[in-house]
Amino acid sequence: MADAGGDVRVVVVDNFSTHAERRSITALAAQHGWDLVTQANLGFAAGMNAGARHAIDHGCESLLLLNPDVTIAPTTVRALLSHVEVVRDALVTPRIRHADGTEGFARGTLDLARGTTRTRGPLDPTHQPWLSGACLALSVDLWQVLGGLAEEYFMYWEDIELSHRCQLLGGGLVVRADLDAVHQVGGTQGQVKSPLYLYYNCRNRLLFARRNVDRRDARGWLRSTPSYARRVLLRDGRRAVLRRPLTTVVPVVRGTMAGIRILLVGR
Repeated sequence: MADAGGDVRVVVVDNFSTHAERRSITALAAQHGWDLVTQANLGFAAGMNAGARHAIDHGCESLLLLNPDVTIAPTTVRALLSHVEVVRDALVTPRIRHADGTEGFARGTLDLARGTTRTRGPLDPTHQPWLSGACLALSVDLWQVLGGLAEEYFMYWEDIELSHRCQLLGGGLVVRADLDAVHQVGGTQGQVKSPLYLYYNCRNRLLFARRNVDRRDARGWLRSTPSYARRVLLRDGRRAVLRRPLTTVVPVVRGTMAGIRILLVGR
């Protein structure tokens, strides 16, 4: 969603999955008067960038990036856009809840020395904060300075890098605890962690290190890579790994090896 002079423009990006899905979203966009941007599936970051370009080309001055599995009230949309209309140098997110009403996460931390993340309390105040990209508002000014989302990630970790770059440039990260959005976690990939989730979480952690961490600290990221990969692997529990080792262990190993190769040789 984007704001153009007080009017909210809804931009939907369809990263192609099937012809039937493309026909369905085309009809839905026509029914609701949404702007539809269609493209091949180039990844989450590329989809968000395409939607932002469309909004900016049509005169929008503020942006609200939304995952397709996020539900948000119109009043919350307006409050977030109004916030970044005034505070032009901050990334802003509401409080995130799960569909069952339990607390989700809007803010995490990253240990830049070891490459470990945390999204549940207690969050270490000495580690760098980052905001989830599930529901994220910012001004077009800030978006253009940051250069949008890094498309090399395809999916996962691009929000961590966006937060990192924002802070390097002196921008702020804001969680509006007075506003709520509901994130149906897994709503785009199912209730168990997909092979893509496992692969790209392991790969992209080390891509982030290649792009943002000096060589000395990168050694700390490498040392902690086995424990990080194990954490990712076990996010659905040990039983899930035992039931489907080919779709859990294999993508974790492949993603980890791809990330190590990127970190060490740059490809």
